[in-house]
Amino acid sequence: MKSSKSKILSFCFLGVWGFLFAQIEFNDSFQKQLLLLCAEHGFISPLMLVVTQIFFSTFFLPCSVLTLLAGVLWGWKLGMVYSVTATLTASLFTFLLGRFYLNKIIVPDGLDKIRSDINEAILKYGWKASFVVHINPFIPGSSLGYLFGGAKIDMLSFLLGAMVGTLPLQFLMVYSGGFMVRMANF
Repeated sequence: MKSSKSKILSFCFLGVWGFLFAQIEFNDSFQKQLLLLCAEHGFISPLMLVVTQIFFSTFFLPCSVLTLLAGVLWGWKLGMVYSVTATLTASLFTFLLGRFYLNKIIVPDGLDKIRSDINEAILKYGWKASFVVHINPFIPGSSLGYLFGGAKIDMLSFLLGAMVGTLPLQFLMVYSGGFMVRMANF
């Protein structure tokens, strides 16, 4: 029974996510409303992007829609600045949660071996381990802070890997969002 609930929840989640993605990417009136909102609240808009990304990351929700939104709202140059800032802030937040709270949770014996294997790989490769995991577009990048926070990696190595690993996908998404707005205004 739990399996069918899980499938239904996943289907609903993907449906909502797809709808939001489509609205941000293809709905001109939705984009214009967002642009007006940002124009009226210049300082609060980037701050809301950061806060929303922290919220999404905390609950393991993908932030790609927010990255696309940054391109729609601010174009690719400023959108990249805000998107990278939001990603690194959310990554740092989940890293600190992992470091100070999740690391203290007692792990069952079967998972303890996995945890030690992950720690060993992270210690061996340092920031490169963070880079390799963050470059994967199918894993919510900002949420990876939980994993690395529980490992024995220093915060700067984690953030360096997160920044370098997420840049290609962020550029693609932010540029795509900005491109759609330019095409709509063309």
